[in-house]
Order: sequence, then C-alpha cells, then structure tokens
Amino acid sequence: MYASVGRTWRMSPAARAACHAEFRRALSPVAEQAGECGVSIGVEALNRYETSVVNTVAQTVELIDGLPSSVGIMIDTYHMNIEESDPYAALAAAGPYIKHVQVSGTHRGAPGSDHFDWPRFFAVLGATGYRGAVCIESFTAENDAIATAAAIWRPLAPSQDRLATDGLRHLRAVTAGVPAGG
Repeated sequence: MYASVGRTWRMSPAARAACHAEFRRALSPVAEQAGECGVSIGVEALNRYETSVVNTVAQTVELIDGLPSSVGIMIDTYHMNIEESDPYAALAAAGPYIKHVQVSGTHRGAPGSDHFDWPRFFAVLGATGYRGAVCIESFTAENDAIATAAAIWRPLAPSQDRLATDGLRHLRAVTAGVPAGG
C-alpha cells in the first residue's frame, strides 16, 4: 500500500514527524482490522523522485513503529538499488518486518539483465526467515498512465512475456543454489 506517486516536497524533521504521526493515526484502525482478518499490510519505501515520505528501510521501520504487527515492509529491489547505500544490509535490517517482496532489474527490466547481485540478495533474504512470495514487478511503455507514472519511455524487454519468462528463469537459477534458511 502507498500514496500516489510523484508527491515530493522538502520536509523539516518536525513536518516528517507530523506526517508519520498522521500516517499511524489513519492506518491504525485499518491495521487492527487487517490483523483480526489475518491480512498483512506492507508499506513500500519509494525512491526520492517518487515520494518524500519514506525512501529507505530505516525510514519505513520508523514510520511503522507502534503499529500492530499486521503492518510491515514491502521490499522493492528497484527502489532499494537507488536509495540504500547497502541494499543487502538494509534487507537484513528489514527481516523481521518483511510482508512481501517485489523484484525487478535495477533498470526496471528483468532480474538478471542488470547489475544487481541476485545470489547475495537471495542469501540475505533466506537468512531473514522470509518464506513468502517473491514477485517480479514490471511495467510497460504501452500503457500511457503506467508509463508516465513510472517514467517508462522505452520498452524494457522485447515483450512483457519475455521480461517475465527471462526474469523467472534467472530467479529460479539463482534460488536453486541458495540453501534453505540462507
């Protein structure tokens, strides 16, 4: 879950604290209901070009502090590649809070067609104890609304099907070599 993309502004520490307090106040009843229904809520840190609210795992942990355990973090490798000085250390720190994982290449293309260290990522993810879904997040330049929101000005692969199949093939090869639990 998140707010609309493209809401960026400078925030003083006081303004950030007020924003976080408003977020917690608004989300708290939803989180309580979600928890009662066995539903998890994952908050995604977006890169600085898309939001001012939370850009890093550390900021997201601070944002969700005090909310029910039904609220956690939705990991996104694309944003981590931009915002985290060490995405693997950030992933380890996110461990107890991870609710969902989205992956894409560092250029929003297929995982494996980029410079990300996928074996290291999955080793750290395994060590966190996360056993949920890992989903490829992709966008297309052929949908005007999505292309504009995600700044997709060129095709990211020969086709969306190829992006998915190539990315899945790479992720399966990488995870085949990762022992369970790390």
